[in-house]
Amino acid sequence: MTEILYEHNPEIRTIRAKIQTFCDYWEGQFRLSDIYEYVGAKTKDEKTAVRVGLSREKGNTVEPTGSYGTWRKIDKDINWFDLSEITQNNCKCLQVEMTLNIHKLVDFFDGDMIGIEGVKSCGKTGSALESGYRSLPYQKVNYFSSEVSLPAIQDKALKNKIPLSALKGLKYAYRTSNFHDVIEPGAFNIIDWLGAPGSGDEAHYYLIAPLLSKIHEKMNGKGLTIVCLQKDPGKSIGDGGHKIRHKMNLALTLDRDRQGRFWANIEECKVKPELVGYRIQYEPKPFELVPKSDWIPPNK
Repeated sequence: MTEILYEHNPEIRTIRAKIQTFCDYWEGQFRLSDIYEYVGAKTKDEKTAVRVGLSREKGNTVEPTGSYGTWRKIDKDINWFDLSEITQNNCKCLQVEMTLNIHKLVDFFDGDMIGIEGVKSCGKTGSALESGYRSLPYQKVNYFSSEVSLPAIQDKALKNKIPLSALKGLKYAYRTSNFHDVIEPGAFNIIDWLGAPGSGDEAHYYLIAPLLSKIHEKMNGKGLTIVCLQKDPGKSIGDGGHKIRHKMNLALTLDRDRQGRFWANIEECKVKPELVGYRIQYEPKPFELVPKSDWIPPNK
């Protein structure tokens, strides 16, 4: 039986009640300044009372994040399912059509994240647009671009002999950061591309993996998301290092060899690990990647 703890200090009891009310509407992390403002704590003694109240709620309603002055609301909401019971969506793969026909090799499920890590001008945008365009009959598609303007994308479609009327339902938005704020659970979301916060020599590549985790969390196990990332020539992984793959169910790299040929490589595949190492030659087009070979197994 859980022991009931009574607060005998009326001031702290009032503060704790206000903290609980604050947490009823607040989501995620908050700073001390946020809760000072909410409870109206202005004097040194009032702020001390807030910190004491928080410390007594520690482990119950809130907990410190490890970053000075920052706390988080404890989220105890969870939905349990019995693995023996099949519901309407259990074991049902998503109906999509992907670039290079990779959907014929791999099944995709709700909550999957796909990484397309490519060298500049190797077809990241074309591969993302093709996957979205081909999946329009089956999925709601949201395309977030941090680089290519709406007229430029429409021009790409026309150059690929795709009438703009065929793109009805493919939603476009220009966005450069905080994609987790706008990702729509249940939709097919495409982020082209996710860069490191900062700029130039000050870019913080180590923050890419946490941003991917936030996007994956926002999906809430629903829909599908493609994230395009930059990659240096010759490397087998995109900007941000190996941690960027922690939430990816599939990771493709796009590169060019010394003969100028373009290759797509399967670097991560959690559903079918035996596909890792498969590659295919392609030609990048404005709105697609055109296969120039079959998928080739490793060591062939």
